[in-house]
Amino acid sequence: MVYDSVGRMKGVMSLALALMLFGCATVSVQTNYDRNIDFGRYRTFGWIGAHDQPKPPPEWVDKLVRTALEQELLKKGYQKANGREPDFSVAYHAAVEEKAVWQLLGPGTLMPGECVRRFTYLEGTLLIEFVDSRSNQAVWRGCASDVVGDRERAQRQIPAAIKQMLERFPPKQ
Repeated sequence: MVYDSVGRMKGVMSLALALMLFGCATVSVQTNYDRNIDFGRYRTFGWIGAHDQPKPPPEWVDKLVRTALEQELLKKGYQKANGREPDFSVAYHAAVEEKAVWQLLGPGTLMPGECVRRFTYLEGTLLIEFVDSRSNQAVWRGCASDVVGDRERAQRQIPAAIKQMLERFPPKQ
């Protein structure tokens, strides 16, 4: 452990800073859409499998994403196609990536006894895509990123991120 000039542990202070940084992280959401599409003509949706991803998500993530997406779309008045040709299809991709933050430990200048510490964390990204069934072209995309916690936290984060993305669907043109 590294101590400063008055004997306090620098590691404790830097850990507190890291917890503040990551504890206050909020989901980052972006959306985009084809401005030439009349979204009012969409009534039904279906699914494009998540299995074409390089690394499919765990089964519990797949179920959580599908359930949250269906609930939000049903709340908006869209219906599941249930065997019929849907007006649009839903696809998603999920990924987790390790990120790093560097922090100087000490009074602010690199002097003997000071060091720089690297904190790593996992960032999850969820991309949702709505594809027009007639043209087979993407018409709307939503993307959310956030620091990934444990499974319990993910079970809260994923539905919240989906809800936040779908607040922007259909787009107000």
